[in-house]
Amino acid sequence: MLEILENPNFKAYLVLGEESEDAWKLALAAQNFLPGVRSYLVTQASQEKVRNHFSVPLEHYGITFGRSSMVHKTLTREETNDFLSVCLAINEAQ
Repeated sequence: MLEILENPNFKAYLVLGEESEDAWKLALAAQNFLPGVRSYLVTQASQEKVRNHFSVPLEHYGITFGRSSMVHKTLTREETNDFLSVCLAINEAQ
């Protein structure tokens, strides 16, 4: 995952959730809508490890990265379910 995040050609958006959730569907829409963005789903089995590695609060479910493995912003459940919030967070990532 760290290698993927270090790719300078793409911004990344990680969703800590399940494939059936709206947050993941919006992540895929953002990937298709915004150039140079890759969205990844982090399922239950890996969520604790990802949360610990990137210091993501328990009440947050989305993580945006610029063109490095440094976290730009974490998103709450409400924000991950709002397409405009997702797009703005990804767009603002450096």
